[in-house]
Amino acid sequence: MYKPIYIHLGEHDSNLPLGASHLWGQPDMPPDYPMPEFPLICQINLSGLPDNGILPSSGLLLIFADINYYSNRWEGEPDISMHLSSPESLAVIYVPDKDFPRNVRRTDGCKDVPPATRIFFNREKPTIEDPDLQIFGRSDHLEWETWPKPCAHWPMLFQLDSMEDSGYIYNFVDWGVLCILVSPQSLATLDFSDARAIILST
Repeated sequence: MYKPIYIHLGEHDSNLPLGASHLWGQPDMPPDYPMPEFPLICQINLSGLPDNGILPSSGLLLIFADINYYSNRWEGEPDISMHLSSPESLAVIYVPDKDFPRNVRRTDGCKDVPPATRIFFNREKPTIEDPDLQIFGRSDHLEWETWPKPCAHWPMLFQLDSMEDSGYIYNFVDWGVLCILVSPQSLATLDFSDARAIILST
């Protein structure tokens, strides 16, 4: 049911058009939307996804998460770890097309983020040398039949691999992956307030 869509990286681009899909950088959100205090991980223009029959074919999906601990800032105890996080440690926001005329590139959130990197989507799995970034599907790092409760049988909305590039590094517990989980009801209503995060590392 949840066939994977793979994410492939392009170049860093500080001049992306408003609403373009990208990893990192700043989000394009209407000014009256509450701005999460966490860094943007990914902005997905849903019109660029392969047909999936689950997500809308238009609008933006924005994913934020409290992952600064894993960027060589080993302070305190992270809420996002190898156990299910609380919903308060991340934010998944859907911005419908009707709000696009009021979209702006927001800079009022976390400014210490890597540069925006253009991304593309298809059904072709990245090579082993490339970061394993995907929407839906099943993580290769998941060693159990399903996710722990209360997220058993929830789909994986997004997977972010450990990554290193000029000026930044995100290392999820010995080069593991960060998985964002949502309930089937979230996908039906586009209200992602129940989203959870977990790190997998094998």
